[in-house]
Amino acid sequence: MKKNWSFDAVELSFLNAIIKKFGLKRTIANVILKRGFHDLDEVDDFLHPALDKLPNPNLLKDLKKGAERIAKAIFEREKIAIYGDYDADGVTSTALLLLFLKDIGIESDFYIPDRLKEGYGLNKEAIDYLKSKGVDLVITVDCGINGNDAVEYGKKIGIDFIITDHHVPGEKLPDAEAVINPKRKDCDFPFKELAGVGVAFYLLIELRKTLREWGFFRNAPEPNLKQYLDLVAIGTIADLVPLLGPNRIFVKYGLSEINRTRKKGLIALREELLIDTLDVKSISFRIAPRINASGRVSSPVEALKLLLTSNEEKAKLLVKQLHKNNSQRQKFEENVLSEAIELIEKEPERLSYCLYSPDWHLGVLGIVAGKLVDKYKKPCFVLTRLEDGLIKGSGRSIEGFPLDEAMVNMRNLLVEYGGHKLACGVTLLEKNLEKFSEGLERIAKKILSNNQFCQIYNIDSYLEVEEIDNVFFEQLDMLEPFGMGNPEPIFLMDNVEVINFRYVGSKENHLKLFLKKNNLSFNAIGFYLGNDGISVNSKLDLIGVPKKTEYNGQKKWDFYVKDYDLK
Repeated sequence: MKKNWSFDAVELSFLNAIIKKFGLKRTIANVILKRGFHDLDEVDDFLHPALDKLPNPNLLKDLKKGAERIAKAIFEREKIAIYGDYDADGVTSTALLLLFLKDIGIESDFYIPDRLKEGYGLNKEAIDYLKSKGVDLVITVDCGINGNDAVEYGKKIGIDFIITDHHVPGEKLPDAEAVINPKRKDCDFPFKELAGVGVAFYLLIELRKTLREWGFFRNAPEPNLKQYLDLVAIGTIADLVPLLGPNRIFVKYGLSEINRTRKKGLIALREELLIDTLDVKSISFRIAPRINASGRVSSPVEALKLLLTSNEEKAKLLVKQLHKNNSQRQKFEENVLSEAIELIEKEPERLSYCLYSPDWHLGVLGIVAGKLVDKYKKPCFVLTRLEDGLIKGSGRSIEGFPLDEAMVNMRNLLVEYGGHKLACGVTLLEKNLEKFSEGLERIAKKILSNNQFCQIYNIDSYLEVEEIDNVFFEQLDMLEPFGMGNPEPIFLMDNVEVINFRYVGSKENHLKLFLKKNNLSFNAIGFYLGNDGISVNSKLDLIGVPKKTEYNGQKKWDFYVKDYDLK
């Protein structure tokens, strides 16, 4: 077995208990066991996600208090504004609350800061603007947990705040009417990894309940909250939170909802992209980037308007604008990425990279940093110059190099910083750039070793060709949706014979394999895989996953190869 393939032993008694209780194939039970469950009840919840299994809303600190303050504003006709973030999580969260309020007959306002001009989170200028429009109550979504100064300022000029967020709080919480965040130290909510849109949805659950108890729906229809789960699914998938617990439930039901949605914007987006059925992959790589692109190179309000519109023609125009924004984003990204790779190739011996150009577009630095980490398996910062002479950018990392700890160690060099283990943002003075780069490399040399710079594949189970049948795929489908925290399984097929092979794709950079084992033939495809000595009659060990395919009406399966080992 290759040195970067890992296959951990399993507890046989628990494995057999899973097989017996749920009637699963051993290969599928192996995958479930590798997900770290401790008892059969956890496995049952995973295999059968249901809305009635969502953790109790009452466990979210301040949720009831926040819902009652919004209900009071509704009954007293106060003006409400939703204050969001410019990424897909923030935009879907904003749309979620705006649509719910509209559906119960409440007109509300919104504000999303400009990424390039204002940056992330609450700011005093935005608060002044909302005050000028007569806003009495601001509800933040996907932001605000560290907006202490802005909240204090807003209260002085007569605005109340309800904070809903999922980012790590500081030592002191904002002095708001309610601060709803599962990561609060004093919050008993059992699942800490909700996306911002998940927190906002929980607020809607409690708000609808409060309005019902206060008699609001005696003369008005009560909305079915399931109709908003399409937005919750998009925001949850886009924010790369683990697809476990309530997130798994939101996405499972949200995908069902999105594929029958009546929202004109989402319908237009699907039609433009020629997507029949949306899944985690299509949302991650096609829908979310287009929503995010508006916030990166234009205005996030364009994406928000698309999610809100009930006009079919307007939706089509907005989709074209999002497509244009995404194309512009891709051009910026390609330019920065190619220049960043040139800089890295000049210093291949480094264990970390701090890359800078005054000409790079701020809106794509995080994406580029992520791609560089994928390529080089090393922590990487990508930075550019702001108008005021400061340097700002994004960092991405690998397991074993926590960026949040590294930033704390170098906080004396930074004007601002924030984030978590694998992703962060920083602002610093230009004169401190070299010291920051040296400090990053010094920390990397202390805690990283060379074997951390290759892709490690954790194999879930051995798989024989004979096992791949309709029942196998039915049980594999039960493990979906795959994503962060619940990755697509990796199966090992050993001692497979190559009948033939060829390169496919416009650049001939994908490897098509025609294989045989135990007198059973099958096809495999390896995207961006080179030929490391493969020839006809070679014997291979393959890791990857079988997937159902359909071509000219004929249904079959192919093995999607992640890596191979020539025997």
